[in-house]
Amino acid sequence: MIDWKYKPYPFPQLFTMQIRIATTEDLAQIVAIYNQAVLQGNCTADTEPLDVTERQKWFNE
Repeated sequence: MIDWKYKPYPFPQLFTMQIRIATTEDLAQIVAIYNQAVLQGNCTADTEPLDVTERQKWFNE
């Protein structure tokens, strides 16, 4: 019997991920991802896509 409590299941590493603080250069991509959620989902309060200049103040906060 395998004691999983002390031996974690070996999971192959399929990809790598880097998490970092967003920069101003990332804002266009952030807005693009958000706009996709606005257009295709129902999880935002916005009903129309935003542009980068509209999100600049939010990002700076």
